Amino acid sequence: MPPPDRSLHEWASLQTELIWVYDQVVAPEFLHQSTVGGRTGYWARYVRKGRVVLTGTGGRTVAGPGQWLTGAREKGTVDFTDDAHILSIHFICQWPTGDNFFVKTGGRIIEDAECPGLRKQAEVLERSVRKRQGAWVGYAHEQAAYPDFLRRQALFVNWLATWCEALVAQGCRPAYGGSGDERLTRVVRRLNESPLAAGFPKALLRAEAKLSPGQLDLKFAQTFGLSPWRYWERRRLEHAKRRLAQMEIPVKQVSYELGFKSDAHFVAWFRRLAGDAPGRFRVKPMEAR
Repeated sequence: MPPPDRSLHEWASLQTELIWVYDQVVAPEFLHQSTVGGRTGYWARYVRKGRVVLTGTGGRTVAGPGQWLTGAREKGTVDFTDDAHILSIHFICQWPTGDNFFVKTGGRIIEDAECPGLRKQAEVLERSVRKRQGAWVGYAHEQAAYPDFLRRQALFVNWLATWCEALVAQGCRPAYGGSGDERLTRVVRRLNESPLAAGFPKALLRAEAKLSPGQLDLKFAQTFGLSPWRYWERRRLEHAKRRLAQMEIPVKQVSYELGFKSDAHFVAWFRRLAGDAPGRFRVKPMEAR
């Protein structure tokens, strides 16, 4: 079942970002890795040589030459054979709430013979990135002019579309499906568009839905699994996390962008939702956030 149709504006509200891409033999220090949980996006590893074994909550998945091993980051381990050579892509594809695009996928195998375009597009993307940064520099922190970013983003998005189609063909479905209810579509659009600093748009949501608060909460939760308020809070939290990841941005500025009247209120709010203070969160390695 393909993802439900939505307006282009709603699709544009998703966060899609390439974190890194490389094509090389796995270095000895990375042959055995432990991963933590969290909504930190997806991995896709194409095995050119050797094997990769993913052990997580869904069990054990093994990929060999000519296969992709892909899925969302989850708590577990990743082990490579000593001769492993992989084409690896780490990326984000998330709803405004921070939830990954698909419902939990576990480890998924994609055969190159069944979807050769995935590898070919990844190779074009990797060459484009390598020309500018070399094999092992954090792509997300590279400096570039906006036109250059857009050209490489186009390569990434082209690959992402093929990856998405491959998972849909395996029965994966989006975390948030279409409701078929235009009222809820308008509510989601309003939640995605409203300025975060202006506060929760309660009155606007009621006007869009033409439902009582209780009815709106019930219908919204039945479709999206959470209330409009929780959806809004997740959107705010994800904005805060993305901004805090940029070390040059003061915590005070992030607090202002979210409409907090004091830094102390922002710190207390962030600690309650994220489980850590903003200052401690921003110095963690990306995989631990």
